[in-house]
Amino acid sequence: MGLKFKFGEDMNDNTEVPKVQAKRKTREPADMSQKLAWLKAIHADKDLSPAAKNVAVALFMRHNSTTGLCCVTQGNLGEAVALKRGRVNRVVAELKAAGWITAEQTLGASY
Repeated sequence: MGLKFKFGEDMNDNTEVPKVQAKRKTREPADMSQKLAWLKAIHADKDLSPAAKNVAVALFMRHNSTTGLCCVTQGNLGEAVALKRGRVNRVVAELKAAGWITAEQTLGASY
């Protein structure tokens, strides 16, 4: 199984990330400057664990700007940040709860 991610649909209102409306009506960074602002805001979020910030960087590196998605398996994501699958799932839940990403289970992951 894989995960399909979109950058924060309900991002925290106290962030300074530009609010961009995409075709899917989700807020996601549209260009590199907005993606970098998203990443900088995550780095500044004192409520996020270091593991969550590392996973966010891994997602950032795998984000497809054309589709607005990041499709990756928990195993591949775990390998990228040296975490086991269970820990990856907890960190993804942390990022979702904080409003930084949306994620849904898929039958597989592809770019």
